[in-house]
Amino acid sequence: MRVSTCMNTGIQAARARVAIGQAARISSTLATSTASVASDSSPTRSQCAADPQWPVIESARSQPVHLMDGQNRRVILGVSGGVDSAVSALILKERGFQVEAAFMRNWDSSTEADTQGPCPLDKDREDAREVCRLLDIPFHEVDFVKEYWLDVFQQFLDGYAAGITPNPDILCNRSVKFGSFADWVSQHFDGAMIATGHYAQVATSPLAPGSHFLERAVDRHKDQTYFLSAIQPGILARTLFPVGGFHKAEVRRLAALAHVGDYTGLRAALGQVTASTNAEYAPTGRNTFDPSASHPGYFGPGAHSPVTGSPALPESVLNRHESMGICFIGKRDFAPFLEQYLELKPGPFLDLETGLPLPGKPQHTGAAAYTVGQSARIGGQQKKWFVARKDTRTNSVYLVPGHDHPRLLASYVEVDRPSVAATPATILDGPLHWLTERHHVPGLGAIGPPCHVYAQYRHAIGAQVPAALGLSGSESPARVEFSQPVFAPAPGQQLAVYCPANRICLASSVIARFGQTD
Repeated sequence: MRVSTCMNTGIQAARARVAIGQAARISSTLATSTASVASDSSPTRSQCAADPQWPVIESARSQPVHLMDGQNRRVILGVSGGVDSAVSALILKERGFQVEAAFMRNWDSSTEADTQGPCPLDKDREDAREVCRLLDIPFHEVDFVKEYWLDVFQQFLDGYAAGITPNPDILCNRSVKFGSFADWVSQHFDGAMIATGHYAQVATSPLAPGSHFLERAVDRHKDQTYFLSAIQPGILARTLFPVGGFHKAEVRRLAALAHVGDYTGLRAALGQVTASTNAEYAPTGRNTFDPSASHPGYFGPGAHSPVTGSPALPESVLNRHESMGICFIGKRDFAPFLEQYLELKPGPFLDLETGLPLPGKPQHTGAAAYTVGQSARIGGQQKKWFVARKDTRTNSVYLVPGHDHPRLLASYVEVDRPSVAATPATILDGPLHWLTERHHVPGLGAIGPPCHVYAQYRHAIGAQVPAALGLSGSESPARVEFSQPVFAPAPGQQLAVYCPANRICLASSVIARFGQTD
C-alpha cells in the first residue's frame, strides 16, 4: 500500500503550518537583527531583543596555541593514540612547552559478557606511548574506570531506563577529562596546564581581564564545543586546545610531515598556518606571533632537534580511522549491548496516530533501546517508520510514517532540571549551565523579552539554527524557539547556546521536551 497523494499533501501542509506558526511567534524578536542571519558556525552580527549590547562577549577572541610562546610553561596533555592528540603533542613541543602526557583508562571491557571489548585499549595505549617516545615526552597512565562508571556510564544507563537519550561524551568531558583528570593534574603537577586534542579554542576579552570563554574551532566541520558545553567554566583558564586553530586536513598534513621526518616542511607548514592566523587576528589588535623571532623551536636547527628523516610520529597515527560513535559500544548493535545492563522486553510498535499496533504487529526489542527520530527498521513494511515518542513505563514505542512527518518536527524545545540522574544537578544554574558570567550577557537569561541566540541541538553541522531564548524564572523551564522547524531534537540530548555575533558558547542544558507551535 502506497501513501496516498492526499496523505502526502496533508503532511506537507502540516509541516508548512508548523513553519508559518513558528515564524509568526518569533518574528518580532528576530526582526531586530541588523544583519542577515547565516546558519553556519560564523553567524553575522545581530541584536538581542532584550539588550543589543554584549561588549565583553563580542570582543572575545582566542589566541591559538600555535601562536603562543610556551617557554617555562608546563602542560599535561591527554593522549589517546589518535592523530589529534599526537599533533597536539607536536605543536606543544614545537612551541617550547614542557610537555608530559597522560593516557586515561576509562573503560574496563572485562565487565562485559562480550569480553572481546569494542575499544582497542591496549593498541590505543601503545600508540600513545610510541608518540611520546618519539617526541621525548614523559608518559603516564591514569585509571579513571571507577569515576567513568559512576559519573558517566551509570548516568547513561539511568537516562535510557527513564526514556531519554543522554550523551555520554558530554558527561565524560565534564566529569572525567575536565573533572577527574584536571584534579589529578592539580594534585601531581603544581601549576601545570592541561591540554587535549579537542577541536575548540579558549578566548579572552580585553574588556574582562581574567575571564575565559569557550570558542568554536577554526574547522567548523570538526568543532567539538558542543561536546564541551557542560564543563565547568573555571577550567578554561588553564586549558589548551592545540589543534583548535587548524583544519583537520592541516592536522593530517603535519602528522605526515612529522612521520617522514621532514622538519623543514613541518616548520614551513606551521609557518603558513601562523601567517594566516596572524592575518586574521592583526585587525583585532591582539598580539600576533612571529616564530622566527622567538626560540628556534623543537624542530628548528639545533642539537636538541630530531635528526632529519627520523620519524617524530608513528605510522599508526597516520593510518588510524576517525573514532565514531560511543567507545564502549563500538561497532556492535546497541540493543544487545544495552541488554547486558538493562532489562529489555519486546513489545509491539504502535502507530502514533491511531494508538494501534502496526499491520503484522512487528515487535520492538525494548522501548529503552530507541531514540526519538531514529528509523524503526521494520521489515516487510511498504513505508519507512520513525520513532516519534516512547514510554518506558508502558514499554511503548510510537511510530509515524516518513522522515518528514510533522510530529517529528520541532518548533521549540524546553530545558529544565532533569528528573533523573542523566545529568548531575550541579550542571544547571536554574534551567541553564552558564559558561560565562551572567553579567557578561545582560538581558540573556533575565525574565523578559526573548533573546536572539544560535542554538545547537545535536552534534551535526546543520544542527545549529537561529533561535529565541526566553526564561520565565530560575526554577522554570527555559524555552528555545527555533527560527525554522528542526528534526527530532531528542529529550536527554544537550542544547548548546551560542552568541549570534561570534563563535562563543554561552550556556547549555539538557533537552526535556520538544513540540510544535500552533
